[in-house]
Amino acid sequence: METIIFVNNTPYPVIVETWMKTGLYGLSQLREIVVSEYQEIQLYSLTGEWYITSMFTNNEMANKWKIHNLPLTHIGKFRSSPCARGDYHWMNVDKYFDMFYDKNLKKMHFFVENLWIKEPDCKFP
Repeated sequence: METIIFVNNTPYPVIVETWMKTGLYGLSQLREIVVSEYQEIQLYSLTGEWYITSMFTNNEMANKWKIHNLPLTHIGKFRSSPCARGDYHWMNVDKYFDMFYDKNLKKMHFFVENLWIKEPDCKFP
């Protein structure tokens, strides 16, 4: 079982998806976790990969994205260990969002690019 701390440093809720065992015959199931705005949460996964989306079916959550003309889409994916190229994350929607992995604290930070304060101590608004 892989684990990572995910920090949503945005004013928008997001969905994080991952594969977890169901306990039935060794099968796995895709699980969704809603991470609220500015929430920090520890995540678990069988694969060590997580997918981040804004594909809300709940109108209240979806409207938090729609009122700012942000897409309801698959945003990207991240891992607890780097791929062969050394990357910890891949973004499908990099026009608005990005991620940063803090190796020392083992935290993945998700942020809106225009809100990110690029300082060594990772301060956020």
